[in-house]
Amino acid sequence: MTKFVSGSFVDILHEFEQRLNFTTVLYRRFDGVWGSIDPETNKWRGMISNILMGHADMIATTLTFKAERAEAVQYLPALADETHSIVIKNPDVEDLSWTTFVIQFQKELWIVIVIVSTIVGITIWMSRELIAQKWNHVIFLDYFEM
Repeated sequence: MTKFVSGSFVDILHEFEQRLNFTTVLYRRFDGVWGSIDPETNKWRGMISNILMGHADMIATTLTFKAERAEAVQYLPALADETHSIVIKNPDVEDLSWTTFVIQFQKELWIVIVIVSTIVGITIWMSRELIAQKWNHVIFLDYFEM
């Protein structure tokens, strides 16, 4: 058994080997690239190149489906869905305060927020007053007030 390769795909591959009576030779990518087109030579690199050149018969990995790769090789149905996550350290309780999330903003941004909020508030108030004058001081919002 190869030591440098492990995971669920390898486990499934070894199960196929036993049940279907065949053997495999596992190796790393020759050039260390997953599978992309070299912009200088316009030829495939990485695992896709290994398949196209006949150095490999199949790839067992979590390889992203891309249209340009699908034109060069045949994808089989996925064995599993993979999710990606970003993980960060939990903050210490002492590090949390009411300013934890707002302290990131610069003073200039706060000034802009105050100015825009003031302008929006005045605009809404003026719109309401103009509508009230046009409709003989009938304010529709009065019907909904408690």
